Formats: sequence, C-alpha cells, structure tokens
Amino acid sequence: FSFSEEELRPYFPLERVLNGMFQLCSHLFGITIQPADGTAEVWHEDVRFFNILDEQGEHIASFFLDPYSRPHEKRGGAWLNPTLGKSQVMNTKPVAYIVCNQGPPVGDKPSLMTFREVETVFHEFGHGLQHMLTTVPYHDAAGLNNIEWDAVELPSQFMENWVYDWDTMQLISGHYQTGDTLPRDLFQKLVDARKYMAGSQMLRQLYFSAMDMEFHTSSDPWKTIMDSVAAEYTVLQPLPEDMFPCSFMHVWGGGYAAGYYSYKWAEVLAVDAFGAFEEAGLENRDKLAEIGKRFRDTILSLGGGTHPKEVFRQFRGRDPQPDALLRLYGL
Repeated sequence: FSFSEEELRPYFPLERVLNGMFQLCSHLFGITIQPADGTAEVWHEDVRFFNILDEQGEHIASFFLDPYSRPHEKRGGAWLNPTLGKSQVMNTKPVAYIVCNQGPPVGDKPSLMTFREVETVFHEFGHGLQHMLTTVPYHDAAGLNNIEWDAVELPSQFMENWVYDWDTMQLISGHYQTGDTLPRDLFQKLVDARKYMAGSQMLRQLYFSAMDMEFHTSSDPWKTIMDSVAAEYTVLQPLPEDMFPCSFMHVWGGGYAAGYYSYKWAEVLAVDAFGAFEEAGLENRDKLAEIGKRFRDTILSLGGGTHPKEVFRQFRGRDPQPDALLRLYGL
C-alpha cells in the first residue's frame, strides 16, 4: 500500500490525538473530559490526570494517563486497570489508569504516535469508558466487574473503528509542524490496508478458537485434535513437526482456556454495534449523538448487572449478527 508507520507518525502528536478523541466522546456520549493535572498525586512526572463531567457538569469519574515508555520500570504493551470502582455504599466514583508505551517528546518535538498506537489509545479508552460511565451503584456489578469474558472487549474494539472514520481522522490528526490533517489518499490507504489478507487472518483466529475449544472438551491426543481442526480451518495443513499447541500460552496459562473465541466474538459484537452508527450515516453528527446516547445508556452503563446479550439487544434491538464484520473486511 506504499506507506509506512513512520510516514504517518508526524500527523499524530499525542495532544492532538487526545483532544480529538475527547471531542468525539463528548459528542457521542455527552461527557466533558477536563485536564486536572496537579489535583491528584502521580507516580511519575509524565503521568496526566483527567476528570469526566456529565451533561450537567457534575464530576462522575477520573482517570490517570501514563503515556510514555520507561523500559527500566514499565513492561511493554498497553492496558487499563481500575483504581476505584463505583459504589453507592462506599460513596466512591470510578477512577482508572491507562498505561501506554509510546515515545516521549524529544527536545522541541512532541510525542509522535504511530497509527497502531493511536488505535491502541482508542482501544484502552473504550475499556475506560465502560468502567467510568457505569450507572450500576453496586461495586461488584459496576463498570467492568462481572461482565462475561466474551463481551468485555466490546467497547474497546468498538472505539477502534472510529479511527477509520474520515471525520474522526480530521479531529485526531494534525502534522506537528504544519497542522495539516492526514491527507485523504493516505487515509484511504489505511482503510484499504485493513482488508489486506483479512480472510486469512479470520481463518487463523477461527482455527485457534476451535482448537482451544476442542482441547478443553475432547479426550483425544493434542496432535489428533490439531490435525482434525486444521483440516477444517487452514488452507495449508500444519507440518508434521508443528508443535504450536505446546506454546499456545493464551489457553494454558494466559486466562483464555476455552475462551480464545472471545476475541473474534467480541469483534462481531463491536462491529455490529458500530454498524448502528454507519446505518445512520457517519456524516450525520446529530443522529450519531442520538445513537451514542443509547450506546452510553446500555453498553457503557449497565456493567455486569445485566446479561451482555440483553444489553446488546437493548442497544441494537436484536441479537448480534456477523454481517457487519464480513462486510468490514470485504468478505
């Protein structure tokens, strides 16, 4: 597709990305996100602190953002963790911290993000929104608590879709020297690249998911299971020397035992939910705000107090369907 991550990086200074993401969330969900640096103790000088206000200007939640890599004291990757949960009994409001690992500012040059890092910030903030916008008053069912494993990634993967929306891209991109937004031709290449080998990637995830499920329900030897599942889900059969299941740590020690399928199922839910916005027209900002309010009042609000299937039905008016996911990847 004739572009590189480094070619895109100058268009994504951290402050521009954050401000654009906050504007999007304000429009969709009726919230205001305000910097509150200096009002809470932080563990490093680079850590930011923000408050979230509702439509009436009432403070409802807060979060820390630790954006930069510090290899000597931080592990790699990005994650969100709750600090405090919502509790009527304890009179606490939700607080979370979001940790990333992008490059820090250097001299006069701000922190410039790769497109994947932009996606990651949107992903983790989706988790944060579900934690912080909950309306469930009981801690053990509020926010991320008690949500079934195969639905917890819905808000995070849902938020990723917005970086492929042209109007959103104009909010979150701005060359750090000129202020110019990402050129339309480069944006289109990003959209097109999303479909590159999408069928093969889909098969790979389905192969891993089916194999994981068989491992935890069948008494057959692992090699027999692998060969049987591969015959149905792979184009090229595994080599006789293939020992991949022995290192498939997601399902042995990573918490995904008989649950690897949740990656793809959550994507079905997320893309189908995003489809409600697409059907209204992503350029129809008034309609998007109306649907965004419904998304907030269901997916982001109801936490683990209502079964995910019922929450999705309340938002979408029906059960999940895979059509939007297949359409997204050109399948």
